[in-house]
Order: sequence, then structure tokens, then C-alpha cells
Amino acid sequence: EQTRTWLLNWYRTHKDVDGAEAFLRRLAEAPDAGDNQKLALVQFLHSARSAEAARMELDRLIDQNPENTAFRSIRASMAFEMGQTEQAIAAMTETLSLTDNPEDVADLRSLLARMLELTGDHAGARQQVDQILSQDKSHVEALKMRAGWLIEQDRTDDAIIALRTALD
Repeated sequence: EQTRTWLLNWYRTHKDVDGAEAFLRRLAEAPDAGDNQKLALVQFLHSARSAEAARMELDRLIDQNPENTAFRSIRASMAFEMGQTEQAIAAMTETLSLTDNPEDVADLRSLLARMLELTGDHAGARQQVDQILSQDKSHVEALKMRAGWLIEQDRTDDAIIALRTALD
């Protein structure tokens, strides 16, 4: 891992974006490559090339593995950041239908709740958070969102309890 970091720093120092991309691509396309290596390439493309280059790489990864909710949720998050809010919310909702893993469902619902909150759909966001907390009373992101709403309602004691639960 440290050698990889040194090599990437060397490429950056020499302003060799193509070399860095080729190196990360080799790691991401290795037979034993995991999602982390693939996402490192996506992150690099986003920062060194463009959001569009990162999106195209995510599309390629999703074509290879359509059931991968991590790739799908990142693509939806990127679309949301680019102002494509309706498409992003629809993509996140679709991604939720692809998994039965309770932890993944909770994390995806949390991302969806953030999107809904930011677009002004407070009721939809609260519904997602309530669903998360009905299954997992200790989900940190859901508790943080609930605490924020409790503070807005001037219910600071309840917000503190929610945040202490999140810390635990």
C-alpha cells in the first residue's frame, strides 16, 4: 500500500496523469482486484480528469457487475452532485431494490434520505430514517439526521440522546 502511494506521488510530482491512470487501471483490472482498487481508479479519474470520466468508468464497472450496489450508489451520488437530482433519486431507489443485506439497505436508505432532505422532501427523508432506525436503532448516519431534526424542533435533550447513541 505504501509503495503504491509513493508511486502515485511520483507520478503526480512529474505531472504524469496518464502514467498514474495506467498504473491504477492495471491494479483495478488485476484478476484479484477488489472494489477498493476499482474505486481508487474512479476517484483518481474524478480528481485528475473529470466527473464525466469517473462516471464513464463507473458505467463500465456496472456493466461488468450490475448487482454491485457500491458502484451504483456512487454513480447516483455523482449524478446528484451534478444537479441531476431526480435521476439520482430514482437510481438510488432502484439500487435499494438490488440488495437484501440489511446493512447495505440501511446505508443506501441513508444516502437516499440525504438526497431527499437536500431536495426539500423532508417527509420522504424522515420516512427513510424511520425505516432505518426501525431495523437498526444504532445506525449512525440515521441517528445524526434525526438529531438534526430534533434540534430544529428545539428538542435538544432528545437530540443529545440520539447523538450519544450514535457515539456508542
